[in-house]
Amino acid sequence: MDTDDIDDLKSVVRGLDRDTLATALLELATEDELVRRRLQRLRLAAQPRKLAAAFRATLSGWRRGTLPQHDLEPHAALEAAPRDQHPRKTAIWSRVTTG
Repeated sequence: MDTDDIDDLKSVVRGLDRDTLATALLELATEDELVRRRLQRLRLAAQPRKLAAAFRATLSGWRRGTLPQHDLEPHAALEAAPRDQHPRKTAIWSRVTTG
């Protein structure tokens, strides 16, 4: 989509009434997980206590190491790489072996 198309869309969207925009967003949220998550974050942003609780829950999940599997897959691939092909491991290994 080029800049002219985006500018045209901006003017159309800004001209729409609240109910039409809300209906369009809700339709998108039922079809798309990313839109649904974004709307949930916007809802939490309006409720600071719930936002803080969600943030604390995420942090404690990170501390416990309970991340979803898809978040860990890139790290597993790095760990499985041979030592000579993994820059971080190579640097650490050279420090260990050279003292």
